[in-house]
Amino acid sequence: MSERSMKRLMKGAAWLTVASLISKILSAVYRVPFQNMVGDVGFYIFQQVYPIYGIAMTLALGGFPVVISKMLAEAEGDLRRQQIIMRAVFRMLRIVSIAIFVFLFLFADIIAMMMGDVALSELIRVISFVFLLMPYLAFMRGFFQSTGEMIPTAISQTIEQIIRVVIILLGAGLALNMGLDLYDAGAMAMSGAIFGGVSGIFVLRHFYNKRLASGQGLQPAVFTEKQEKV
Repeated sequence: MSERSMKRLMKGAAWLTVASLISKILSAVYRVPFQNMVGDVGFYIFQQVYPIYGIAMTLALGGFPVVISKMLAEAEGDLRRQQIIMRAVFRMLRIVSIAIFVFLFLFADIIAMMMGDVALSELIRVISFVFLLMPYLAFMRGFFQSTGEMIPTAISQTIEQIIRVVIILLGAGLALNMGLDLYDAGAMAMSGAIFGGVSGIFVLRHFYNKRLASGQGLQPAVFTEKQEKV
């Protein structure tokens, strides 16, 4: 590995470390005002469904991007093979994400019942939409990481968490001011994950489009109906 590549990787690792630290701080800080607003019961309601969000973010941040990055890196120099990999992986991710979304949305009542509180079904249905964002987040993060470019992932992760925390606090506060119950407040707070994910996609698309406009990288055509022949 060249000295230039090593410096680039170290810089990327530093960005990811900072982004991860900021995310951890935000995750810790918002809990105090949130619990003060909704109380112990409201916080319990939110925390019961939070692990589902954690699964989605693990897949979108670490699981699938690592696999995609490895596959593209192994095909480095073979544009035709990379093109095929990118299309195939993106289609697979869409199938998986839609399947998880449908399962959670349709069986939310049963899942909530198994969790001991059928009223949690509303929150489960809200968080199920996050899985529809997973293919775009995982695909673009994996693409950038395969080239050793970690900055887009780091910035998107930070923006995503900031937006999520803001919506959690605003949503819960708005719900309580409107006289809604704690489950509705929890659902509105949980919607922060959706808004955060969408903002993360916009950030990644910005970097992705800049890379393509500069003539670097691939043109996978996975975000449009138009497909190139390979």
